[in-house]
Amino acid sequence: MKHVLCCGYIALDLVSYKGRLIRRAAGGTAGNVAANLAFLGWRARAAGVIGSDAAGRTLQSDLRRSGVDTDDLMARAD
Repeated sequence: MKHVLCCGYIALDLVSYKGRLIRRAAGGTAGNVAANLAFLGWRARAAGVIGSDAAGRTLQSDLRRSGVDTDDLMARAD
C-alpha cells in the first residue's frame, strides 16, 4: 500500500446555489489530494492546523469519512 502525508492548505468548502447552502465539504489543495488518494486506495494522512469550531469539526469529519487519517490535524481556537 502506498502512503502519503498531505500538508498545506486545508479548507471547508461551502457549495451553494442561488444563495442556498447545498453542501459543506473538506477542500483546499491538501484536503483534496488526501481525499482523492484515499479514494484510490492510498493510506492518506492530513497534517496541519484547523479551527476548533464547528467548521473545523465538519472539515475533520468529512476527511475521515473520505478515509483520510486526521490524527495529525491540530485544532486551535486562534
